[in-house]
Amino acid sequence: MVKLEFLGRIDKQVKVNGYRIELDEIENAILAIRGISDCVVTVSHFDTHDILNAYYVGEQRMEQDLKQYLNDHLPKYMIPKTITHIDCMPLTTNDKVDTTRLPNPSPIQQSNKVYSEPSNEN
Repeated sequence: MVKLEFLGRIDKQVKVNGYRIELDEIENAILAIRGISDCVVTVSHFDTHDILNAYYVGEQRMEQDLKQYLNDHLPKYMIPKTITHIDCMPLTTNDKVDTTRLPNPSPIQQSNKVYSEPSNEN
């Protein structure tokens, strides 16, 4: 009898809220910004949906500029909900990013919009 164990994907393609996303595409867009030397994008689970989190190493904090740049260059569903500046990228002994040592993402900013239920116009 052969036992097959599925360990997951080896590439960085994920499905977030119904969209297939290559995390490398987001990381490459972030790395195109002058002053950013390293970055990683992760997915975390929040309530009933997944969110994208970006971590970057750069000369200075530039979350707002980075958010604006990504809004101009990526589809809305690929924009990370949180963007966090870190001093250096945590690495494993194999020089891969150690995502378990990244700080918890910043809380999502709550919108000021009030939810209203859909209604029939009959």
